[in-house]
Amino acid sequence: MSRQHGLFKSNNGGKSWQPTDFPARSSGFSLKPYQLALSPNYLADETIFIATGLSLYRSTDGGRTWQSLAAGAGPESFQAQQVALSPNFASDQTLLASTPLSVYRSTNGGDTWQPVLTSGVETSTTDVLSFSPDGQTAYARFGYGTSLFVSTDGGDTWQPQPSGQDESFSITSTAVDTDRTLTAAVEFEKKLLQTPAWQNISEVLPKGLSTLNALAYDPDGKLYAAGKGGIVYSDDNGQSWQTFSTNGLGENPNITHLAVSTSTLLVALNDGALFRFNEGDNRWLNVSIIK
Repeated sequence: MSRQHGLFKSNNGGKSWQPTDFPARSSGFSLKPYQLALSPNYLADETIFIATGLSLYRSTDGGRTWQSLAAGAGPESFQAQQVALSPNFASDQTLLASTPLSVYRSTNGGDTWQPVLTSGVETSTTDVLSFSPDGQTAYARFGYGTSLFVSTDGGDTWQPQPSGQDESFSITSTAVDTDRTLTAAVEFEKKLLQTPAWQNISEVLPKGLSTLNALAYDPDGKLYAAGKGGIVYSDDNGQSWQTFSTNGLGENPNITHLAVSTSTLLVALNDGALFRFNEGDNRWLNVSIIK
């Protein structure tokens, strides 16, 4: 998706694409790219949320119609930069949305919201908002800050955690594994941090990568990291790494987004191109919406 072209969806792994009615904008300003979040039960409930940095939208019919959501009692939307759905969304209807200054929680699918965390200082972004796979542990962080906030009750209450890092920094991507370990990629650097207390696990990363932009765990717990220079993966949660094929992505690809399933990887490059790699393939297939 993009501001200029709106949101497209594919029902066949990217072989073909259909536009939705999400409102595209030819102009506008936001510190963060639009963020898309699908219900874990999407095939049944067709629920999608999009945080634009200036507003939060919800669709419950697979993108055919959209509703702008408000944080308070009035009709105005709120400046949602990130949105995260509980893995148990189908049953608990719980999700989180973050603005530059606060984290909000809804337990009725986004109909109403309650503020559950404030930054305490003036910030311009939130760079972490994630649930663990069990839906009980959640993480939040305000950009260029030093504190990571952790919830153990599905985002209802929060506690600051020691950072272990003296300098402020911004995070581009996070992933949480089944034992609730949060792995984070630091903006503009080839640095990976991991909870607790932000341990630096970057020393063993392959030299081919110059920056890290995207992280993801597959259903079996394998950790993938991608950025400028390609993609790598780890079978031992970041203690050692192997290089994944970039055949078909071009020379020195700059990967900005990554999604992983049991047998398929999807990546987006900095020029907007989309590629898919299926288990058993020997090269990446260009499945871009606009070529």
